[in-house]
Amino acid sequence: MKKILLITYYFPPKIGGGEEYLYNIYKRLPVDKVVVLADDKAGSAQVKFDKQQKFKIHRTNFFAGKLKPTWRPLIKIVKLIIQKENIKVIHFGHYAHYILLARIVKLPYLIYIQGSDFTSYSKSWFGRWLMKFNLSKAKLIITTSQFLKNGVVGLGVENNKIEVVHPWLDLEKYDFKAVDEGEIRESHLQVNDKKIILSVGRLHKVKGFDLVIKALPKILKQIPNAIYVIVGDGQEKENLKNLAVKQNIADKVIFAGEIKNKKELSKYYGSADVYAGPSRAEGFGIVFLEARAFSLPIVASDVGGVKEAVEDGGVLIKSEDVEDLSQNIVKVLKENKKYEPDKNFDWDKKMEKIKEILYENTV
Repeated sequence: MKKILLITYYFPPKIGGGEEYLYNIYKRLPVDKVVVLADDKAGSAQVKFDKQQKFKIHRTNFFAGKLKPTWRPLIKIVKLIIQKENIKVIHFGHYAHYILLARIVKLPYLIYIQGSDFTSYSKSWFGRWLMKFNLSKAKLIITTSQFLKNGVVGLGVENNKIEVVHPWLDLEKYDFKAVDEGEIRESHLQVNDKKIILSVGRLHKVKGFDLVIKALPKILKQIPNAIYVIVGDGQEKENLKNLAVKQNIADKVIFAGEIKNKKELSKYYGSADVYAGPSRAEGFGIVFLEARAFSLPIVASDVGGVKEAVEDGGVLIKSEDVEDLSQNIVKVLKENKKYEPDKNFDWDKKMEKIKEILYENTV
């Protein structure tokens, strides 16, 4: 296996599905064959994180204003790493214009397509043309869902150079004994007698958490002891808080903040009654795997690759349909149904296939 340089804006200690996805793959590859170039905006936490890793991590500022690549510094550091580390192939953790770096340094490259990267860059005809050009020149494309693969094929890229590798979970990081509802309900939320609707993720409009807040008054009419718990942080926090006030349900919405520790997060999954994921767009959705692992019934929008993540672990609803959302959350809460825990999506079980795919395209 030749030495790989993974170039990615999304990487821990930043929190997100894309970050977890890449980290779970590359930490399981031979450490002497992996070098990472990631963005440097994670603050002091990245210094501690980088020191804990067995593979090398370089950091740089990927973007100037308006998400324009900082071309000169990027080209310089990429060339230095390639020369110093004897890099033979480049992996891009997501689609971005700086994929052109591989053409500049004249190395073969692999690209991951994870969701928002595809939708963001394929909105205009020029964006689609440029994406087709860059993807067609790649040695291999890995998408996180069949939905995204279909989208890439729709651009005119050859089907046989695209592999689907769904995100899985690093199960050892979770606490599956954290289903004692008393601890989290009393010590964390003080809502021991409530029906908990849970959402987890960055507070961004695309996640659709505002739709749950809009649906909550209708839910409360039939489930008076319902409460909505949001785990995460982001730019939409104040807007969501203001919306809850406007809906006169501010006391029914709890913002738990960002929770990085999976064992702590496990307590929220273990205590909830239903998981709400009304995303407006989603490449796949690791949170749905987490909910399924904790036997939590799911109500989610039928968009993107969500169907592949939810499978038979819940109900799929129309996107942006508050009425459909409220009716199905009420139905799930009234049924009080728990699904069988699904823990078959462990990264350690998945890695043999992934290594086979990567080895074939990096040797």
